[in-house]
Amino acid sequence: HDSIGASRPGPGSFRFAPLAQTTWSEFQSFTYAGLRPLLAQAWNMASTVAVGVSLRGEAIGLALATFDAFDSNRAELRSVALAEQHQGAGLGIQLLQAAEEELRARGCIWVSANFTDDSAEGMRAGRMLRAAGWAEAQPLRLLCKAKVANLIEAPWTRLPYPARFEFFPWSELTAADRAYILDRKQREAWYPDDVRPFRDEPHVRTDVSLGLRCGGRVVGWCIGMEFQPDTIWVDSLFVSNEVSPYGGGALLIGGFIRGLPHACVVNTAWQVDRSNQPMIRFTERRLKPLSYYMRSTSRTFKTL
Repeated sequence: HDSIGASRPGPGSFRFAPLAQTTWSEFQSFTYAGLRPLLAQAWNMASTVAVGVSLRGEAIGLALATFDAFDSNRAELRSVALAEQHQGAGLGIQLLQAAEEELRARGCIWVSANFTDDSAEGMRAGRMLRAAGWAEAQPLRLLCKAKVANLIEAPWTRLPYPARFEFFPWSELTAADRAYILDRKQREAWYPDDVRPFRDEPHVRTDVSLGLRCGGRVVGWCIGMEFQPDTIWVDSLFVSNEVSPYGGGALLIGGFIRGLPHACVVNTAWQVDRSNQPMIRFTERRLKPLSYYMRSTSRTFKTL
């Protein structure tokens, strides 16, 4: 593929370059631990862009982005970071521009980024993106983490559920259940794409994930994935409109929480779209008092 080249100089002997197979490990401290496996393969993957900045041969910063799996013209900036002693002098903007140039050379025309807007790190990222010509950020999601031991003590997690509801382990999802979910999705947009239950199946923890049936049909699910060895990430939570007025969402969350101690899970983490006002209200009222981490995120974008 075309790129900005093996290396190009910047002001003050800073050098910006896409990472090679032999150099990626020098930059891994400049991205999140969960993204490092992606970084390790970036040199050999057209779907990943990793641009580093170095000074006299020493790695001092990294920008990492990935292309959309369904639209090769779009990408997401996953992380951008600089060594602390080089922050605040405009080098971050230059690194970001180098990554944008690499994305553009590979055919990207639109790139987005998410960041926490209520932390010092996130606010720095937001200021840098605005200074680099990105759009005004819009509220996106609420990120939360909680101890399972605290959640399971909440009385609402033990409420009885109506007889018409049937909760079942996701490991017991039948071929007929799967066919119904997919066939109904083809006929109508009965669940949003970002809560589709089969998007990353190899990483699903079926021992803690939970499904909900009503009248013999699947009408909801709570899908968990391993986030860290002792932490489950709630990747997908959905309850169909026909049962949501009857408290199906709260009951499903409660059932999911009750199953976590049996799987030796200590923490759980999740996110809620700001557009999902019923779930935002539930989180603020029921989950926030039991959480030890809660951050608000925003999204911005730039046309390249």
